[in-house]
Amino acid sequence: MLGRVILVVLIACFAIGVAVVAEIFFLSTGGGVQSHHYSHNQYQPVYALLVQLIVTWWNGFRTWFDHDTVATIAIAATAIFTGTLWAATRKLARFANTQADDMRNLLRVASDNTIAATAQAHAMARMHAVSEAQEQVMRDQAKTMAASLELTRQTANAATSAAEAAQAANNLSLETFNVRTRPIVSITLDVDSAIVWNDEYAEFSVFATLKNHGISPAQIMHIDLEGVPGSPSHHKNLNNILDFILERREGSTDSLALRWETIYAGEPWSVKYTVRLHVKDILPDKFVDISILGCIWYSSFRGGRIHRAAFTWGLLHNNKAGRSSHFPVGEDKDIQRLEMYRPVFGNFDRDVPDEQVKKQNAMNKDAHSEPSSPTSCPP
Repeated sequence: MLGRVILVVLIACFAIGVAVVAEIFFLSTGGGVQSHHYSHNQYQPVYALLVQLIVTWWNGFRTWFDHDTVATIAIAATAIFTGTLWAATRKLARFANTQADDMRNLLRVASDNTIAATAQAHAMARMHAVSEAQEQVMRDQAKTMAASLELTRQTANAATSAAEAAQAANNLSLETFNVRTRPIVSITLDVDSAIVWNDEYAEFSVFATLKNHGISPAQIMHIDLEGVPGSPSHHKNLNNILDFILERREGSTDSLALRWETIYAGEPWSVKYTVRLHVKDILPDKFVDISILGCIWYSSFRGGRIHRAAFTWGLLHNNKAGRSSHFPVGEDKDIQRLEMYRPVFGNFDRDVPDEQVKKQNAMNKDAHSEPSSPTSCPP
């Protein structure tokens, strides 16, 4: 940059010098257009002297500046150029050395970077191997956890099955205990009065004695008893009538909500009932068979399942021909001539369906306290 500036300055100085010399020669020779005011140039002698001096200097310079001088100057210039070239070459060598040092440093840095990159690649490879190992471990852990969950599920199922089996065994044990210790109630009917006829019905009384043949005390919930006349014109299916009695009472859960007597084993309990037979259900027949059908609803004193004991009894009378179940219509019979008998039909014990038990348990949440033993119970 500095060399360019010096070159420009030298060229400018040379141009100015040439212009000054040209101007001096021009003025010294009186050239140029002159006006009438300046027809005489007062500076012409000075310029002529300067030109003469320059011409003299130039002639002397030409005499001095011969071939040897030119050669010497050329040699000097060459030496100067060689010196400057040597200086430039030396600077270039220093620059080359510096650049070589920089290149060596750069190569060293590149080598270090290569080593670092190689180490990083090895580290990445090790990290990849570690990641694969971790992934395999996680897969193994997932399989182990799945197996553990499956084992837990199987254990839970086994525990559930065991609990269900234990519950079933407990229920069976409880059911067995309830069956072994449950109360078993039976009823015995005895005639308590004579048969008296009138225009509308025949009436007599029976004495019902309840006995508990089981172990637990029996809680009597209800007794339903009904006299049924049988004659050739009014034939009745006793089985259907007994089913009707059972359904009639079980159709109303309110009738089973009250527990009105407790019967202990070995302690019979008796109650009196009045039985009526309507004449319209017998006529026009002259004879009638008299049966008494009913059922006892009871449970254990601990509550729970409701049991039923259905029963069927027949009425006999003694006459001259012996014992007979045919009673003349409209003829009174003394109590001494009457007796009850248990026919083959009826007299069974069975449980109330579970649906009825559920309804009964709902009705018995607020059970009343036990009332005193009644002397009679309406049919």
